[in-house]
Amino acid sequence: MGTIGCVNNYLPKGYSTHTLKTANNLASLIFKKKRLITLLSYIEHLLLGLIAQTLRLVQ
Repeated sequence: MGTIGCVNNYLPKGYSTHTLKTANNLASLIFKKKRLITLLSYIEHLLLGLIAQTLRLVQ
């Protein structure tokens, strides 16, 4: 999956790849078990972030 590549862009250089792989495995496990819930909460998180940014811009 491309999750490692995506996450890797946001991490500082020299970050432990073992930790990254572990986190990625954990994420994919959770994602497989609760795919829809995870997706919905992620979308909700994005929407809340957008709303917060919009409110900051308006003020």
